[in-house]
Amino acid sequence: MRYLLLLFTVIVSLNLSAQGGRPGGGEGRERPKIGELSGKIQDSTTNKPVEFATISLFRVKDSSLVTGGVTNAKGEFKITEIPVGMYRVKISFIGYKDKFVGPVFFKPDNPSVTLEPVSISSTEGALDEIEIVAEKADLETKIDRKVFNVEKNITATGGTVNDLLNNIPSVEVDMDGNLSLRGSGNVTVLIDGKPSSMTGGARTAILSSIPASSVESIEVITNPSAKYDPDGMSGIINIVLKKNKLKGITAGVELSAGTGNVYSAAANFNYKNEKINFYTNYSFRHYRGYRNYNSTRNTTVNDTTTTLDQYREGTDLNESHMLKLGLDIFINPKNTLGFFVTGNMARREREGYMKYNEFNNKDLETSFWTRDTYDPTKSRGLDFGLNYQHKFKQPGHDLQLNFNQSIGDNVDNGFYMAQYYDSLLIPEENPERQQLVYDNRNNFFVGMLDYVNPINKKMKIEAGAKATIRNIYQDSYNEYFDYDSSFYVSADSLNNIFKYNEQIYAVYGIWSHTIKERFGYQIGIRLEQALTQPVLVNTNDTYRNDYFSWFPSLHLSYKLGEKKDHELTLSYSKRINRPHMHSLNPFPNYSDPLNVRLGNPYLLPEYIHSIELGYAYYSKYFTFTGSGYFRYMTNMIQRVLVVDSSGVNQRTWSNVDNGFNYGVEAVMIVKPFDWWRMNISFNLYQMVFQDKSNTESDLNNQGLSWSAKLMSTMTFFKKTTEVQINLNYNAPRPVAQGTVRARWNLDFAAKQWFLNRTLGVGIRISDLFNTLRFQIDVEEANQVTYTQFKWETRRFYINLSWKFGNLKQARSRGSYGGGSGGGMDDM
Repeated sequence: MRYLLLLFTVIVSLNLSAQGGRPGGGEGRERPKIGELSGKIQDSTTNKPVEFATISLFRVKDSSLVTGGVTNAKGEFKITEIPVGMYRVKISFIGYKDKFVGPVFFKPDNPSVTLEPVSISSTEGALDEIEIVAEKADLETKIDRKVFNVEKNITATGGTVNDLLNNIPSVEVDMDGNLSLRGSGNVTVLIDGKPSSMTGGARTAILSSIPASSVESIEVITNPSAKYDPDGMSGIINIVLKKNKLKGITAGVELSAGTGNVYSAAANFNYKNEKINFYTNYSFRHYRGYRNYNSTRNTTVNDTTTTLDQYREGTDLNESHMLKLGLDIFINPKNTLGFFVTGNMARREREGYMKYNEFNNKDLETSFWTRDTYDPTKSRGLDFGLNYQHKFKQPGHDLQLNFNQSIGDNVDNGFYMAQYYDSLLIPEENPERQQLVYDNRNNFFVGMLDYVNPINKKMKIEAGAKATIRNIYQDSYNEYFDYDSSFYVSADSLNNIFKYNEQIYAVYGIWSHTIKERFGYQIGIRLEQALTQPVLVNTNDTYRNDYFSWFPSLHLSYKLGEKKDHELTLSYSKRINRPHMHSLNPFPNYSDPLNVRLGNPYLLPEYIHSIELGYAYYSKYFTFTGSGYFRYMTNMIQRVLVVDSSGVNQRTWSNVDNGFNYGVEAVMIVKPFDWWRMNISFNLYQMVFQDKSNTESDLNNQGLSWSAKLMSTMTFFKKTTEVQINLNYNAPRPVAQGTVRARWNLDFAAKQWFLNRTLGVGIRISDLFNTLRFQIDVEEANQVTYTQFKWETRRFYINLSWKFGNLKQARSRGSYGGGSGGGMDDM
């Protein structure tokens, strides 16, 4: 470990030396914030100054909001620290028509611009005026990621982050909220670029608590640089929450209700001035629906085949609360200190009735039994964050410290009763009764140091260090009902306590260079030392596994054409998929006695080598990005099925010898008319699984799969009415021991805006044709199983959102800080 710290110290020392030897200069890819805009706003009729008018600057290139401010009592404003570039200036105030000025160009040799007095007109009698709304591009590409701006996705209205993710190209969300990217479920999820307990074992429940309206964009990073954790075979999904960029008070409320007892609410509040940024948001969601399951399993032993049919009818209740409080303190223009705390509570109740029918090779029923299940779950968690940013004199030269502490508790209960019947279908006496309690506790600490130094306008160096400490405790307790004593008795042979302690220490360095504004490259290296210690407390068995890894990354880009609107990219990264706790715990889970789940404490990390070649073209009415990718995996981790001598399925995990997949991906954004845009994506990939070491199970499989998504959006009546249709299709997909069958769904949504787009009413129908379900065929040496899950997916929703604010709190300068609001739609 001391060698890693020594290396990091050397890197930072080199950075400081380079900075001292090259004074001045600009930053690499970030533009210097030296622009200054001033002016005066007045009433067009009276020529009197307009106080509290909002001034917003939108970048001409992508229509993104960059900064802004408000006018003082004299109608004057002054906005500083504007990045060099070309902007459109929007002036707006309640009771007046929005007015656009520009473009305004801030140059390094002429950074200050003073506007002539701007007159704005009252909205009285102006109902026929055409409203101009600045919009971000649906898709932005950077050297190492794709950024999908999701604010215009109304088919997620009243929904959650999972609804947004399901519409992102090459991303899939299954019935339990598990994510996959390009066919792989090994994906890392970040919130605002940072890990937390939200991305741990309770990730599914927490993501289901984040309202879709609080998300600004979703970044898909398939070949991350050395700055990021290398976890996740397919890459990183970074969920970027909305941030308040203007001073004053902004707030919003959103209410939504759906058929089948679904409703949600969200509210946010943000206050910002020159010294502080205070923000808070709250969300609540209640969801209930059916959750059915059926399975047919054919087992062949000595040329004799028996069949087991399982059928389950049940309900699924999910309810969650989330509250976040944060404060950013702008100590001075160079130093910012931030704090936040996030609390979440969730509960889930699953009730079900299962029937088991067993048949011999002559299709005659040999046994029948039923099983009643009730699985209530409660979880709660707290995230604490402390962050500090120091900006050096040179633009883009900064140092950031982040500390996060996450604690969580998740308690799963299970109450089961199995009733057996004789050949005359008469129930036997004394049905089997069982109770289970799984208590999962986690404590997660992350400390990060990130340093960026733009040596000049073309070169940039980055370095950082990170410590991750994770302690997980799992207590599994089982009881069965003893009819002799009329009490529940501990099933000691099934009870266990499992602990998992993990420490990961890392340092990284990155060098970036742009040559003649066309060719750019980024090269990086990350070194990690991992210390892991799983412990089965019952037997005092320790399965220690410490390992050192290095992760190089390389990104190349070249811009073509006179307008530089064509771009070629090539990237490589090495990644890792670490075994998670549930895949390591060797103690069996008997919640379903015919399908036992257990971990493998001898699992090794899986390493991935990923290469990607990309092309992008941008124009006003057509955008295209395409890529071809190849991933080679060693020590590949896969879930496998082994049938024991009694015919019970044992589902565990294994290191498959190796595997690889490759594919092509295309994303197109087409705008046939100003009122109609279509987002079309396609992903075609080949999966190959190879294993020469496993003699009990056949883990060799390969196959071709593809997926396609279409989002069509139309706007009418001066962009106050929006209609959207989303179509998703996933072709059959191979896994190590079988095939996941094809599935598709279509969603519809419409939204109407009122009161200058501050009040919105929307409707949506999810899975309009009720086609969404999960089906899988699994083939083992002597067994073939077909399984289908169907849950309540077709629902009708109605949504109401209201945005409001009072900008009277900000009277002086118009620059803004970098705090995060995390609310719903910003004002």
